[in-house]
Amino acid sequence: MGAAQHEEVTATAFWDDPHYKSLIDEMNGLSDKAGATPAVKARETEWAGCMADAGFPQFSHESDPETSINDRFTALTTPADPTSAEADPPDPTALAALQTDEIDIAVADLGCDSSSGYAETLKTEQIRLEQEFIDQNKEQLDALVAQYGQQ
Repeated sequence: MGAAQHEEVTATAFWDDPHYKSLIDEMNGLSDKAGATPAVKARETEWAGCMADAGFPQFSHESDPETSINDRFTALTTPADPTSAEADPPDPTALAALQTDEIDIAVADLGCDSSSGYAETLKTEQIRLEQEFIDQNKEQLDALVAQYGQQ
């Protein structure tokens, strides 16, 4: 390979290389795939039941508490007039209530995660799927590392 051709090849990041696009797309989808396995879904159902028992029946997915708190915080800190250059400070009482709710939800979430085994099951499934991916794509992964491993 000539120097100019080598520069052209190495100037492209591996994730932008069309030759490896499907491999990278599959690899990037492993987390979603792990979260959709029957084992993880069963633990998430247990987690949701525990959260309901703890007083938070509105959460059916493990990501719901964080989304809920973020949405509420955004609503408190977003200007009523989007054309305004400056937002009014959030209502301190509403902000304090949000903080209290966030702590209460986090404590319940931690306990429910532990009792349901959600995080541990997700980790186990993620590792299993990653190993399967490596085993099924070893030749292509080795080629990718050979081409881009020194960058």
